[in-house]
Amino acid sequence: MKAEHTPGPWAVDAEDMVDNDALTIGIVAANGQNIANANGFIVFQTDDGKYMPDQTPDIDTVRANASLMAAAPFLLEALNWCIAEINRESPAVMNARKVIATALLANVF
Repeated sequence: MKAEHTPGPWAVDAEDMVDNDALTIGIVAANGQNIANANGFIVFQTDDGKYMPDQTPDIDTVRANASLMAAAPFLLEALNWCIAEINRESPAVMNARKVIATALLANVF
């Protein structure tokens, strides 16, 4: 059974949201519906009450993850297009077919 994902384009929400020392960046569909979030802790509180930066993951990593997630529909479309254009079996095409199958599985989790 093929999974039906929210149609693209997807975009990174313009607002970073910080709540309880965690950064959340939303991934939104064209209609503005939030479809996913990229999350990461920005700071942690030490035993003496001080706040220290948490390096895993940092804000730039969370933003990069959000951008990659938002690009997923375009990447899937481009990969399908490449397979159609190559029009022959090769290790690269077989690998691309595996990636597409993984992306479209309904029961991945």
